[in-house]
Amino acid sequence: PDKVSSDSRMQTSDPQTSDPDVDEELAEAVDEVHQRIKDEIEGFTTVKDFKKYTRNSKNALKLYKLELLHNIIRYGEQTIELQNQFVMWILNNINALETLLTSGDVENDRWGEAVRIVAQILE
Repeated sequence: PDKVSSDSRMQTSDPQTSDPDVDEELAEAVDEVHQRIKDEIEGFTTVKDFKKYTRNSKNALKLYKLELLHNIIRYGEQTIELQNQFVMWILNNINALETLLTSGDVENDRWGEAVRIVAQILE
């Protein structure tokens, strides 16, 4: 029962970063985090493998970061200031990411704007 069949093994679909309107730096950031996670989970065959992976805070941080960056692209924003120190702090702080992603809906799925607002508050 703890085994994961090859048919149900966790699939990590490639984020939609091929859109020419998406900022190249943002697309590269999403692709980099996605590939890192994909490489790390390759070969996992049991639920226990996945649980152990997600319990590690560094791995959880990568998953949260991927989800947020993917949301920014998925819902139509083409860029975010990845060089802004406060945006980078949000993207590298597990508590900030977890709070942002789990505290409720972001109005009209404007994830990039939500990150910018939090970054402005931190300034």
